[in-house]
Amino acid sequence: MEFAGPHLGGIQVLLSEIRDAVHDCGLAKNPEMIRKAAAAGVTPLQACAIAGDRGCCEALLATGADVDDASIGGAPPLHFAIAAGATEVVACLLSHGADLHRQGPGGRTGLEVAMESGDEEIANLIADSRLSAAEKNAALVFALRAGRFDLADRLIRRQAPARGCPGAEDLGGGDVLVEAVSNGRAEVVEFLLARECEPSAVDRESLAPLDHAEADDKRAVRILLLRAGADPMDRDASGWCSFWRAVVGLHVEAVRDYVSHGVDLTSRLQVTGAEAEYDGLTLEEAVVHSIGRMTPDDELAADLAEGYRQVGVDPPLEEIASSLGEDAGTAAERGAAIVEMLGGMTRRNGRDRRR
Repeated sequence: MEFAGPHLGGIQVLLSEIRDAVHDCGLAKNPEMIRKAAAAGVTPLQACAIAGDRGCCEALLATGADVDDASIGGAPPLHFAIAAGATEVVACLLSHGADLHRQGPGGRTGLEVAMESGDEEIANLIADSRLSAAEKNAALVFALRAGRFDLADRLIRRQAPARGCPGAEDLGGGDVLVEAVSNGRAEVVEFLLARECEPSAVDRESLAPLDHAEADDKRAVRILLLRAGADPMDRDASGWCSFWRAVVGLHVEAVRDYVSHGVDLTSRLQVTGAEAEYDGLTLEEAVVHSIGRMTPDDELAADLAEGYRQVGVDPPLEEIASSLGEDAGTAAERGAAIVEMLGGMTRRNGRDRRR
């Protein structure tokens, strides 16, 4: 990590003067010292952090220096110490209350800088420090983003909330497992599930990890979740579940995977709220309705859904595709695949029951 501004030669001269004045009780607020530091492009504490001089840092802090002062260069001393690999200075700053969430250049926090630094000693120091539950979880998120599984494991052992419970949220409000699923990070998902992260826990929007794994390029994480026990038929308060969301979203491969894990193909969708128009529909009817919703002609979409509901025959997907334009044609192809697959499964299940 690099910081623009400070000139190392000037900092070395400045540091020598700070060391000479280390016993001066007014060191931290010495106007001449502050002026010289500013001329070098840093604060006195930043200079000591860059140089890795814990003694000078302790002296400055003892005489009133602001541990998070980023008035020059935009980065607090902790960021400089991490970038310099100055483990003892990092420990000193943390012991004096340095804010791990204080942002520096580019909006990155001390936690992010530490977890991404590649410095094992510093990252371990922060992982082992007295972090709040929120800080532990943020550190866990940053460690996983950086692929630092050793640190993530260390944090989990120290009870970072990785289980996917309501408290397991990163600073942006997302669950650690959901974030990994959303980004298609199969190795992170596998790591978390192996450490008993709950595969069906919902996020703030009441969406389960499977709901974030519907896209074709998320199949690897979807299979991991299913194998870990995630249930695509778990319904939320409004009646939706991952299986039905995949059906109405026309996600063919996701539906195929859910069917292979065993779902009730004879049920009707029972939902309330904003999408109550789907309430009472069978699987095939829901597919037709979803295709109709992807077109600008709401009246035609409603007619198609109602017509199929009344007639009870296979949905005219090819006809829909030819009459509603290119987007609907693409949707109809996906819908046809889903209906064909579900129809085959339903007929096969019916034969099995008769036997």
